[in-house]
Amino acid sequence: MDSKQKTEKIKIKIKDYFHLIFRSAKDNHFRIQQCHQNPDGEVRCDIYFDSYIALKKYQKKVRRVTLSLSSAISVIVISTLIIQLILPVFKSQAATFNWQQSSWTGGAFPNDYVAHQTTPVSNWDKYASKDEDITADGDGVTLSSEAVSWTQTTDTDFNAGTVSQTAMSGSGAEGFVQLDTFVTNYSVTQTDDTSTVSSSGQQGGWGYGTFSNTRQNGVVGNGAGIKLSTAAGKSTLYLGGSMLGTNILRSSVDSMCSSSVNRPNCDTGSVKGFISTDVNDEIQDMQTIDVDSDGVTGRFDSNSPIYKYSKSSGTSTLFTNTWADMLDGTIPSYINTGLDYFSGYWWSNSNYGGSYNLTYHCPTSNGMSGYIGYQTSDWIQRSSRGCTFSQPILCICSDVSYNLSGTYTSYVSSGNTGGRTWNSFAWNETSNGGDITVKVKSGSSAVTPPSFAADTCDGSTSPIALNSTCASSSDQYLWYQATLTGPGTATPTLDQINVDVDVSNYQTTGNYTSSIYDTLGNISFGNLAYNANTTPVGSSVSVKARTSDNLDMSGATDWASCEAVSSGADISANSCVTDGQRYVQYQATLTSSTDQTQTPTLNDISVQFERISNFSGLLVTQSLVGSWYNASDETNAFTNIIWEEEENLPSGTDVKFQAQTAPTNAGNDAPETGSVTGFVGPDGTGSSYFSSSDAVNCSSTVNAGTRTVDCFIPAEINIGDGTDDQWMQYKIILETDNGGQSATVTRAELQYVVNVAPLVGSVIASQDASGIVNVSYDVADSDTSAQTISVLADLGATLEEDFIASDSTAITVSNTASLPSSGTIQIEKEQIEYTGKSGNDLIGITRGANSTRTVNHLSGEAIWFKGVSVTGDVGAGIDNGSGKTVSWTIKTDLPNVYYESARIMISANDGNAANQVGTGESNVAGFPIDTKNPTVNSFSVDSSTANANKTNDDTEDLIISTTEDNQSGYQMRFSNNGSDWKSWEDYAVSKTQWNILDATYGGTAGDGSKTVYAQFRDANGNISITSSDAIVYDTDSPGVPSGVKAQDASNDNITPIENRIFVSWEVNTDLNNDFA
Repeated sequence: MDSKQKTEKIKIKIKDYFHLIFRSAKDNHFRIQQCHQNPDGEVRCDIYFDSYIALKKYQKKVRRVTLSLSSAISVIVISTLIIQLILPVFKSQAATFNWQQSSWTGGAFPNDYVAHQTTPVSNWDKYASKDEDITADGDGVTLSSEAVSWTQTTDTDFNAGTVSQTAMSGSGAEGFVQLDTFVTNYSVTQTDDTSTVSSSGQQGGWGYGTFSNTRQNGVVGNGAGIKLSTAAGKSTLYLGGSMLGTNILRSSVDSMCSSSVNRPNCDTGSVKGFISTDVNDEIQDMQTIDVDSDGVTGRFDSNSPIYKYSKSSGTSTLFTNTWADMLDGTIPSYINTGLDYFSGYWWSNSNYGGSYNLTYHCPTSNGMSGYIGYQTSDWIQRSSRGCTFSQPILCICSDVSYNLSGTYTSYVSSGNTGGRTWNSFAWNETSNGGDITVKVKSGSSAVTPPSFAADTCDGSTSPIALNSTCASSSDQYLWYQATLTGPGTATPTLDQINVDVDVSNYQTTGNYTSSIYDTLGNISFGNLAYNANTTPVGSSVSVKARTSDNLDMSGATDWASCEAVSSGADISANSCVTDGQRYVQYQATLTSSTDQTQTPTLNDISVQFERISNFSGLLVTQSLVGSWYNASDETNAFTNIIWEEEENLPSGTDVKFQAQTAPTNAGNDAPETGSVTGFVGPDGTGSSYFSSSDAVNCSSTVNAGTRTVDCFIPAEINIGDGTDDQWMQYKIILETDNGGQSATVTRAELQYVVNVAPLVGSVIASQDASGIVNVSYDVADSDTSAQTISVLADLGATLEEDFIASDSTAITVSNTASLPSSGTIQIEKEQIEYTGKSGNDLIGITRGANSTRTVNHLSGEAIWFKGVSVTGDVGAGIDNGSGKTVSWTIKTDLPNVYYESARIMISANDGNAANQVGTGESNVAGFPIDTKNPTVNSFSVDSSTANANKTNDDTEDLIISTTEDNQSGYQMRFSNNGSDWKSWEDYAVSKTQWNILDATYGGTAGDGSKTVYAQFRDANGNISITSSDAIVYDTDSPGVPSGVKAQDASNDNITPIENRIFVSWEVNTDLNNDFA
């Protein structure tokens, strides 16, 4: 650069800073716009600013620096040089910027901010905060999930299922599933003389019981019973030696035994001897003992058993356990009827080892004798001498006495079963003047009876009904204690007992099908684990699982096609389980071993699945707040929120966005939190949200399964008005009412525009005599070189409602009369198209036309109509500059309009996404706009003769009546043929002496009808319709009739008199179209 150029550069700088210091910001703004667009390329200024606001801030700093300098000249020169060093001027143009975020791995850092860059910021991975149940990572933002278990372990849990040969048992947490039982009813009988234990399906005897002053009755087989026992020592043995002699008769034996000397132990009652009558049977002698320990062994133990020996078969049969029982007459029925006995009584001997009294078989007429001394248990064969021997005779006392009371304690068994129910205890008895009472109580031991002191079922009358208190179903043994009470001389007999019991055993196999569990939605299934008891060898428990999306499990795989699941296995891979299906169910199959007295059990089971965290069936709403973003320019306008989500959101889910803005703080390094707008949606409130379903504010595109949602921020709400919006922050809100689904946001983006609206000034407008509205204006824009210009007119119509941004059907205005049937209007800085009118409504509207922003408008705002028939510096691509002109043939767009205080507005749109419209208006007072033609009320040719329709004079007056809003400059003209017109002249209510024959204006000579034409024009070139009126021009005199005669034809003879004249004439055929 040579010295001349440097000098010129300094001059330019000095001039620039002179204007900065001494001229207004507005003047500087226009100057800078104009000098930078000098078409000849000459540099006229050397400064440039991002925006009008930036210029004002810079100007303020410059002036602050210059205050300390002493003179204007030094101020200009020195500050020009210094300011270039210390206050650099940044140059930029209007632009749309985006900040996008696709990773959130950095975590929550509420005090970390994102700074504006000229290229989209895409590497930011932090955020300000998030709710607990949000997952934010490199894959996006989604609702978090958690592992959930469906567990069944209580009786209540299991009771909700269905059973097939299975049953629930236990209570509370001890509940479990087992095989069901089947019941068999048994009558357990105890009646014979054996020691066989009575049990289900097996008859038993009395022998294993416990006797106390009782004993069996000595009968063999089913006739056996329990009776009171007799007192010991009620028998005697006579040792007769040879005193009997030979061939002793029965009478001799009885006589001998009856002798008191031979019955020392039988003081009372009858004494009987024994005689056998059957040659094939023998009775074994009873062992002699010393009953009373007096050294005499001739007496016998009354508890000794009795046997009969059959010589023919070589076998012996027990008659009774106690020989003394033969004294009461109950034993003989068990003995061979061929045996003879006295008075129906029976007695016998013992087979104990030691010294025996042996019994011989004697002839029927003889008694039986025996002798002492044999130490063998052999049966004594009949000897040839038989009864001839002189041997001891057995004598039996008949006066035996019984214990007054005694007990018999025993039990019956249900057998080893899965369970039992003891129903009743019954018995048969022979009272013999006595009584029997019974106490019943179950026990778990077959050795030790339970205590009968309490909790028994008692009775003296059969049967006794049993209950769970005295007869527990868990006890295998039912004990009883029979108390026999007699008079002493006789005894009652317990002949038989019968216990009614229902015995339960377990089924061999069965199924338990659980209730259907609603997971409330799940992401995937996990492990199925269960605890089962398979202690019985050979038993098993297996479990299957299946899923469905239907509450009734319709569509689920049939159980028969499902595979069993091992405890702890992941069921996701199971052919009957589908991850994400809402409902799950399991089926357990229990199989027993061969031992049906035990059952396998399912004690508890759990199914794991993954579900949205803390989901309980109600709507879950969680959010993430992005980091504050510094747009670095307070003139920024926040225009769009953009994000990516699934092409089709999962069922029950939603993605919503809100945003908030704030001005910068004093240090320009953080948002001014005290002035934050708060998070809002498209209507500017916290209760509204941006979403893909918002067709008014949002649009979307789809690519490869991803939906990109682009939501426009209305300019009328706080976050979109371009005021105090340097800092921006988004908020992602995720919702779901499905526990198995969450939407995912994979990208979030904020779009904003750094732009200064165009400046429009010096708008001057008027309507000329041809009706054209001529407009001149200046336009400047610090960051856009060309504009789209519209010219609009205010004809007095105003908005008659508060018109919000979401209204898109009709606009109510004060008066639509001046507006055409369709067109474009502008309210403030928004242009709106309409297609029709209905009353005072403009209908068929399209908001935000011609790249303007849709905003709210208050009632009373002016309605500006956009011109169409325009030429000049109007439309797209109009460069900034001054002296711009537009010509508007307004009558074409707005016919038949008159408004005396109209205004014209120039609207400049720089095409940016925000702050794109600047306007300038003509004089506030306005000027008349007239596109309305004058109205002709009446126009006529006034005949100068008595006949209004004829004249014989060629000059006539014209009578005029019209209506015109603007009388200033109002004119009229006339013609005799409607083509050749006299020049315009000032309007008057009449025109005198108009020559109806004047050929200059189209007149014709000669008589005939003459028509005069009239037009009226106002000052704006509006011409009325052509009016006309005709008159007959006639210069010939009318013809006179001849032979006229008049004759009196009156009649005075009547009253009143009738006066008449009769006139007659000859017609003249030459009338010249007249009649006189």
